[in-house]
This record gives sequence, structure tokens and C-alpha cells, in this order.
Amino acid sequence: MYEYTGKNVILMLCSKCNIKCKHCYIKYKGDFEVDKLDSLFNAIKDKHFIILNGTEPILFEEYYHIYKENKQTRILTNGLELIRNPGLYKTLKDIGIEEIALSYHFGMQDDISFVKSSMLDKLIKDLTKNGFKVKLMTTVSSDNYKNIPNMCKMAHKLGAKTIKFTNYIFQGNAQNQEHNKVLTREQIDYVLDTIDECRKDYDKDDLYIERCGTFGPNRKRKEKFECLACNNTVVITPDLNVYRCVFDIDKGNEIGKVIDNKIMIYDEFKDADTSTCAVLKKYNGVE
Repeated sequence: MYEYTGKNVILMLCSKCNIKCKHCYIKYKGDFEVDKLDSLFNAIKDKHFIILNGTEPILFEEYYHIYKENKQTRILTNGLELIRNPGLYKTLKDIGIEEIALSYHFGMQDDISFVKSSMLDKLIKDLTKNGFKVKLMTTVSSDNYKNIPNMCKMAHKLGAKTIKFTNYIFQGNAQNQEHNKVLTREQIDYVLDTIDECRKDYDKDDLYIERCGTFGPNRKRKEKFECLACNNTVVITPDLNVYRCVFDIDKGNEIGKVIDNKIMIYDEFKDADTSTCAVLKKYNGVE
């Protein structure tokens, strides 16, 4: 084993959630013990860029101090807790949260989630009114991939500052759905071309358009692509197992272990391929 020296470390704080989305890729169980989390965070904070993540970390007040210590200004949520308890706005601002990364899956939202699109529309406007920036985290599947321009238009109209498109990965709860929701290689290239075109329509300060590495490279354009997983990004779950990617967390997929607060990687992963997205082929069957 060797010690991980890459830049990014994603800490998956929890698996508990207040809803069960049909497409959710999370496939681990457990929530970080606070003492264990504090110890690990303090041991690695000067070595790596730490990203606090999870299913619904906003439910865990005991983790809030870590957000403040990490100076992390963004928190990810499905929005339900903020809808139920607007008093959280002040609490989040007190720990330094400036941006809400909100799950909003245009064209799919009402089918896959208890939190309906009408509820999110109202929440986004309320968040912006209260001084938060909003980043929309949007899954793209065969159901909605042709609507990228409308998604960008709606995000801008609602007042979001960023929209990030993520490929529908056939992992976790998604494996209970039809496989035909997975994008083909041709559909992925169409999505990536469309995203590039949409970027021309918006100033970055008005709407910043991102896309996840789970689409892989645009093969039509022979796009230069580098997957950060394993080489420059690792994911740690509450049981202190290490994975290459949030979409690849499953029993048997461990690439290492946290030992004495050191992130140790198995030797076989030292020269991992970065030319494409590994989970795209592994779960979706797309080269």
C-alpha cells in the first residue's frame, strides 16, 4: 500500500436521508462518528482539499462545526429540510454557507422524488431572496437529455447561478429502474455538444454551466479528458474505506483504507487509467 498524495478528498459524512429518490446512486450505510470525523479531518486538512458530502448532511447539526472549520461555503441538499424549516437559513449562514447545491432533475423530478418541482421553484426564489447563491445539480437521462437548453433557461429564470449536469449512472436505487434510461454514446455526445452551445448563450456571471466527468470525453470532438478518480480524488465513507468515486461506492470496490488517519491505497491502483470515466463503462456499459 502507498499513501495517497492527490489533491481532493471527499468525505461522505452520512447515509441517512429524509427521502428515497428512485435514481439515487448512494450504496453505503452509516454515519460518521463525530470524534472519528474530527480526528481524520484534523489529520488530513493540511494535506488535501477536503469536500464534505453525503446523502443529506443538512440533517446533522453535529457536523456543522466541520463545515465552518473547513471554510466550506457550499452544502448539498434535496431541499426538503429547508422547505420544512426556513430557520435553518440563519444557522447555515452562521457556519459560513453561502451557496446551496440543490438537487433538481428537470423533466424527471416529479417522478423520482418526494420533493416536487413546484416546491423547488419556490425554494430557489426564497433562497436567492435571502442572499444565498443556488447551484442546481441536474441528472441527465434518456428521459430529458434533449431538453438541456430549456433546463438552462429555467435555471436562469429561477435565479440559480450555476447548473451542473451529471450523467444518469446505473448504480444504487437506479438499478431498480429500466436500463434504457442510461444514455448511449451518441446521446452523450449530443448532450456534450448541446452544453457547449448553451455556454455561448450565458455570461458565466449570470449562469455558469458545468458538466460532470461521468459523461466521459466527447468522442466526436476528440475532447481531451482526464478522470480525477483515484489519482487526484478519493472518497472516504464512515467505515473508513476508500473509493475512487462517489458513484463507485459498493462492497468490493474499495481501493484503500484509512489507517491511523492516513489514506492508504492498494498498490494495484497506482497507475489507474484517467483517459475515460471508469463508472461509465462499469455501470452503464458505455465505452
